[in-house]
Amino acid sequence: MAGADVDCAADTDERGAGGVPCLWIRAAGPHAAKNSAASRDAQARRRIAMPPVHMDAREAVAVPGGDGPQTPRRACHRPQARARRCRTCGSMNTPPGDAVRVPAEHLRAFTAAVLEASGMDADHAALLAGLLAGNDLRGVFSHGTRQVATYARDMRAGRLNPRPEVRLVDEAPATFAVDGDGGLGYFPAHRAAQELLERARAMGVAVAVTRNHGHIGAAGIYSRVLASAGLIGYVTSGHQLHLSPGERFTHAAGGSPHSFAVPTGKEPPFVLDFGAMHDLYDGDPNGPEVFRLAPGVVYRSIGLGAVCQSVGGFLAGVPADPERARRVFPGANQGAFLLAVDIERFQPIERFRAEMDEYIRRVHALAPMPGSGAAMLPGEPEWRRERAWAGEGVPVGPDHLKVLRAIGEEVGVAPPA
Repeated sequence: MAGADVDCAADTDERGAGGVPCLWIRAAGPHAAKNSAASRDAQARRRIAMPPVHMDAREAVAVPGGDGPQTPRRACHRPQARARRCRTCGSMNTPPGDAVRVPAEHLRAFTAAVLEASGMDADHAALLAGLLAGNDLRGVFSHGTRQVATYARDMRAGRLNPRPEVRLVDEAPATFAVDGDGGLGYFPAHRAAQELLERARAMGVAVAVTRNHGHIGAAGIYSRVLASAGLIGYVTSGHQLHLSPGERFTHAAGGSPHSFAVPTGKEPPFVLDFGAMHDLYDGDPNGPEVFRLAPGVVYRSIGLGAVCQSVGGFLAGVPADPERARRVFPGANQGAFLLAVDIERFQPIERFRAEMDEYIRRVHALAPMPGSGAAMLPGEPEWRRERAWAGEGVPVGPDHLKVLRAIGEEVGVAPPA
């Protein structure tokens, strides 16, 4: 989840500095009386603002199962968007009850056709369509085929290069960079993941950064490439921040993802893929309560977001000051960081796989969290969906279909059936 999309609702009632919405945290709970008067007063007026929701205002989508009208959304990690009230993509990644089943191959073919109609070459279109349809198969709808609408419009508007020439630069035995030539970030990130395989085996550890590109999509796409080859993988990304004096501290985190993937044997793969600030974006209904009950969770999330921006952004050449950015394509405002570790340098891979398998089986025997049906580590729910939906078809909700139909009409491609 990735760095993932969120769905925003109407404008907020209260705004902080610079028009950025803020949430008010008021003193409450059984321990409030123990605080000093000054402390209580400070708590009563303490504000926590969530980072901007980065979604494409040109693409109208409602959260599946939501009861409000369709509202603007911006593709994740788009810093030019200003904050609005929002919901996290958790509900977007839950199939609605009125979904229809669509074969993944139909979604892939439609997406490839839309991309080609928007100027992308056939090879890149096929690769990206496969990655997006694969996310749908795993139930990661926020980063699946619905994203093609934003990508197609950005390429047609000249914000992104539809035909990038991706190339390796600054190469050394264990490190390298990949220049995305102003196109979408999927292509340099995927190229980096592939290049890391042999370098990590040769050197034990290998690291890459990608630069000069747009959205990389779900970070788990690339960590999965590494883990499926028997390596431990870590992936993050950063984007152009627009921080101004007086804005809320949470804006430092941006809205980027982390993904860790670890090889297993016979058990489902372990893939952790999450957005650093999910459940804490502007207007999220749970944000104030999370901060009241567990402020450390919020501060850790901000710290995780800062890691994204530091190694996925600044190390990849995205400047802290947007005035210093020099871009041919304005949408190429992101970078990424990928790391691969060869397990064989520490122990035989089969021994490690066996340990992971035993760990997963022991986890299965634990009591699940309240309201969940089973105790599963990250990656297993997606693995189960992918296996089931490959035969049953992807459950596509009406809002998802509406997005696909709209972009299909714009570029002259019939919607998937």
